[in-house]
Amino acid sequence: MTSIYTQLRPIFAPRSAAVVGVSQDPWKPGTTMLRALVEFGFNGRLYPVSSRGGEVMGMKAYPSVESLPEAVDVAFLFVPTEVLVDVVRQCKAKGVKGVVAFTGGFSETGSAAGRALEAELKKQFDGSIRMIGPNCLGVYSPGGGVTQHPGEGYSQTGGDVAFVAQSGGLSEDFCRAAPNFGFQCSKVVSYGNACDVNEADLLEYMGADPATNVVGMYIEGPRDGRRFARTLREVAAAKPVVVWKGGLTPLGAAAASSHTGSLAGSLEVWAALLHQVGAVQVNSFEELLDTLAAFHFLPGLDDRRIGYVGAGGGNTVVAGDASYRSGLPLPPSRPLARTPRTRWTFLLPCLRPSRSRAYWRPSRRPARWGPSWSTASSSPSRSAGSCTTTSKLRWRMKPGWRTSPSIFCVPRVSGWW
Repeated sequence: MTSIYTQLRPIFAPRSAAVVGVSQDPWKPGTTMLRALVEFGFNGRLYPVSSRGGEVMGMKAYPSVESLPEAVDVAFLFVPTEVLVDVVRQCKAKGVKGVVAFTGGFSETGSAAGRALEAELKKQFDGSIRMIGPNCLGVYSPGGGVTQHPGEGYSQTGGDVAFVAQSGGLSEDFCRAAPNFGFQCSKVVSYGNACDVNEADLLEYMGADPATNVVGMYIEGPRDGRRFARTLREVAAAKPVVVWKGGLTPLGAAAASSHTGSLAGSLEVWAALLHQVGAVQVNSFEELLDTLAAFHFLPGLDDRRIGYVGAGGGNTVVAGDASYRSGLPLPPSRPLARTPRTRWTFLLPCLRPSRSRAYWRPSRRPARWGPSWSTASSSPSRSAGSCTTTSKLRWRMKPGWRTSPSIFCVPRVSGWW
């Protein structure tokens, strides 16, 4: 059997693509997708498909999928709900390897007609063609020259963090936010109703993808729970997997049902599952981004000890509470307490030891934080360090300053940057 990686690779790194449903109207979804691919720099063969033929954006438009000069790797489908099944059949007969269906109006509507159409759509997939969607925003793959719809302003620089999302809007937000958190994306995919390719398939793909080192997920309800749990365990053993599960409250579950037609599940079951398989659970978009950034920047650690450098007593008190709840011990600062007085004279402008607390209290002059952070992060009693401050950092860490991984948590306050 062909591996998931081989089956889905033409969607993430196509050599040829068709956009089905373009028109002379520059603001129709199909046309905006065609323009997005051109502007993003897709360097494969690109074919517009319009029932009226002619030219679109200076390219010859073909009247149907059957009239294309080749069986493309991927077809992006922007067609009405009632004809999507027929267009998928045409792609399958043509030999198209994969399709991305942006069309909505299926089971997520809650209507009998929508569910019937989705059931008919599912019958088209026997492994000869793979589909992402429907009811999605598609794929963002900088290395493959592919962007989502609408895709404007996405970074063209590839990275090592992948994001698999059942929500199109959240996947778009993620693509735009990732560079602001210091990392770039390898792959981002919005998979919608998952009539064919589902979250387990995509997670397996990211696990095998050599360009991906960290995986994030937003899911509302898995289509195959047992397989998803098995795949999650396998991938989490090799790469960090961070999961944001939506619909864990009664209101959220109701919204998930109307959003992607998903059955959400209970909070306790999901927390137990993610703990057992070794995945990391988060509960907000910001927490997801912060956690992925931490895995991107920090190497794997087998030691839970941590040290803090914080501005003000309150910050370090709550940092200690958070560490305790997370099972991260803070060793006492005895090594600093034994520092010769002459060295304390050098460090005092930026560092004051606290004998009764397992942290340091630096001053609010971040230009003088360098020596304190050097001492803190090189302490043999700590395997990682975290810096919390409300001051603007104006200095750069110099090579050799830190021997432990370091996290800087600096609030983005208006007017600072």
